[in-house]
Amino acid sequence: MREVPKTAAMLPPEQAAIRAKCFHPSGTFVEFPIEDVETSIPARFEKIVRMYPDRIAVETDDERMTYEALNRAANRLANVILADGEVGDSPVAVILHRGIPQAVALLAVLKAGRMFLLQDPSSAGDELAHILTDAQAKLIVTSKNIEPRLRGLEKLNVRVIDIDIANDGGSDQNPAVHVTAESGAYIKYTSGSTTRAKGVVIPHCTILHAVMSYTNSCHFCSQDRALGVNGNTIRRSFFVHLLNGAAYCPFDFRSDGMHRLVSWMERHEITIYRSFPGAFRSFMGLLSGRERFPKLRIIRLGGEPLYRTDVELFKKHFSSDCVLINGYGSSETSAICSYYLDHSAEIIGPRVPVGYPEKGKEVSIIDAAGNEVPAGQPGEIVVKSRFLASGYWRRDDESTLKFQSSSANLEAKIYRTGDLGQLSADGCLTHLGRKDDRVKIRNFRVDISEVEATLANHPDLKQATVITKQDSSDNTMLVAYVVPKSKPTPSVLMLRKFLAESLPDYMIPAAFVNLDSIPLTATGKVDRRALPDREKSRPELDTQFNAPQTSIEQQLAQIWCEVLSLDQIGIDDNFFDLGGHSLAAMQIISKVNALFCCEVSIRDLLDSCTVAEFRTVVERLRAPTQNAEDFSNESTTELETGEI
Repeated sequence: MREVPKTAAMLPPEQAAIRAKCFHPSGTFVEFPIEDVETSIPARFEKIVRMYPDRIAVETDDERMTYEALNRAANRLANVILADGEVGDSPVAVILHRGIPQAVALLAVLKAGRMFLLQDPSSAGDELAHILTDAQAKLIVTSKNIEPRLRGLEKLNVRVIDIDIANDGGSDQNPAVHVTAESGAYIKYTSGSTTRAKGVVIPHCTILHAVMSYTNSCHFCSQDRALGVNGNTIRRSFFVHLLNGAAYCPFDFRSDGMHRLVSWMERHEITIYRSFPGAFRSFMGLLSGRERFPKLRIIRLGGEPLYRTDVELFKKHFSSDCVLINGYGSSETSAICSYYLDHSAEIIGPRVPVGYPEKGKEVSIIDAAGNEVPAGQPGEIVVKSRFLASGYWRRDDESTLKFQSSSANLEAKIYRTGDLGQLSADGCLTHLGRKDDRVKIRNFRVDISEVEATLANHPDLKQATVITKQDSSDNTMLVAYVVPKSKPTPSVLMLRKFLAESLPDYMIPAAFVNLDSIPLTATGKVDRRALPDREKSRPELDTQFNAPQTSIEQQLAQIWCEVLSLDQIGIDDNFFDLGGHSLAAMQIISKVNALFCCEVSIRDLLDSCTVAEFRTVVERLRAPTQNAEDFSNESTTELETGEI
């Protein structure tokens, strides 16, 4: 790939003005120096311990621990890990629930000069075994209440450290282990949505650079009390808290329940909220409008598309002193861009921009040939920086392919994200979805995120997500899952008409499924794999259901049901309201002509788009020599034997 020119941008005045509001009321802020990026996470953490030994480091409903106590506990465990004698780059797997033990274990592994591999205790056995095998992890840090769940992993020849026993004694002094900025800190396995998960190696300097950017732009300080709603996976926000002397307050919505988050935030006086937009929408859906969050000063969202409707929820439920930040990044790149919003922000279009590049990150948009495209034109997002992932664990060829060296800056790498976006003239990035999310529907290219963004603007919907499914003829179709704000739910006809105002017909989902809530993954993202299968029942229409009466109506209805993957339809139901489209019309015409020995056309179906209306066309054009009774008997046999 050819070298891409620098397109990083300074914040425009309106963005700088909003960012300037990001100060804790105490006014206390200590800048994160660039020199600390060139050290290591343990070195920075130990510096913070010396500055704030008695401040609360980690707090849950059940326990709290100061920085001094956390450091000593991590040192005891680190010395146990060092005594294990493992050499080389083999990571240490940490399988613990969120809270103080997990924080102790992660810091201990880093203090021992090793990389950690954090895994959810509830992970499926086969997937966990695959990841441990692929990572070549020989050591697991866990606890006695989790260890029984790990039975069956003995064949992997792994050793287990019980964190409760390890912290009973031993030296609590900082280990004399030299860790460099370029050393690997942890391995994060990607979701593996299309292939088996693969590990991304994140070095210390990349994390420290992200912490520096976040700290200095949001004026993160030791008085902050920060919440992360990201399930049981590690996020950079974990380090932002503990490398600034702030209180890290983990909340697991799966075990604690999202309905408890309001009182939990008030009780712990949370000042910074961070999650994926999916979890944020679920949280907003629980609010009555009477809640108050006087301490909250920053809401930071990222990892999924953010829509204009999300900004409206932010303005409705939070103080004008609160700032909303839309962030963009990935496991391979860390944080790339940020966009700042307050109550005065106006969003043009359904999507919120992801903003302007962080310091140390350069963003370009390229075409398929690797050439930079002009401002306003879509293409693939490319990031150039020294502060990227080291590569993929034990996948040198793929690492070389994805992380290319920069000829202009030998320390920097160039990473093609696989995401689509476009830059404005002043350098603001709008994320347009994954390249993988662009699918072909009836030979048209469709951006699924654009359909979602449009549907999210419906005034009667709380949430919406769109996926692809295969219909009965193995053609790709769109299925929308929607959560209404109240009963009665918007009808399919209403939703179709709403989408038709701004989208072409091939971008309108063939089916709509009503849900009480959108399922989320352990990290708080929309869990597309957990969405239920589309039911084959007749959708809720404005038309009253009238069952087929005559033999021809029954046979036509059966054909329509087969093509449209429905279990029943009424004779007055509109073909397009049922999810019909041009390709389905062609399939129906082919079957009707073969069954009824006639020559009806696509135009006949489009002009007579209910079974009742279409029956009259078929009766007029079918072979005159066949009487209705003979035809009925013959066609029923053909339908039953599948010989149409």
